[in-house]
Amino acid sequence: ELSAALRDAGVMPATAPGVWEDEKRSLLEAVNREKMILSLIIGFILVLAGGLIVIGVYQLVSEKVKDIGILKALGHSPWGIRSVFMFNALFIGLFGAAIGCAAGVMISQYLNEIEDFIDRMTGIRLFPPDVYFLTYIPSVKGWELAHLAINIAVPAVLWSFACGILPALAAARKDPVEALHNE
Repeated sequence: ELSAALRDAGVMPATAPGVWEDEKRSLLEAVNREKMILSLIIGFILVLAGGLIVIGVYQLVSEKVKDIGILKALGHSPWGIRSVFMFNALFIGLFGAAIGCAAGVMISQYLNEIEDFIDRMTGIRLFPPDVYFLTYIPSVKGWELAHLAINIAVPAVLWSFACGILPALAAARKDPVEALHNE
């Protein structure tokens, strides 16, 4: 409104420069859409990883029915049995987060070299400069990268621990007589 009022008053020329956001609106909308799609993909990956952890720990519970029955017959508390399987899920998450953080840090450190290698081997430029307006791929490095890795790893480990709760509860509910009878 201010720009239109200044133009009407003759203070600003009719072809005055506009706001960058208005001029590049389609580019900004494309970036926002890519962010949304990336968030959806990460959400699907988290659900899939959580489901695999649940399935893996349930499988472990079904394989250890006899051991659970023996522990319960010896008087172990449900919390003790539950904690074994919950910590198993926690260790799965810790192991995955450690491998994921190490791989992410290495890829981030050498991102431009990796893109150049892929371009040399396949002839495909993953981030062409004429599309992305960049001569190199900017990436986070140093302590900022370590901070980012921790901010990603901690929720991932907590998610894996949470996914182990249901199978752990199922293990703690096993009847010792029934568990030993089945074996």
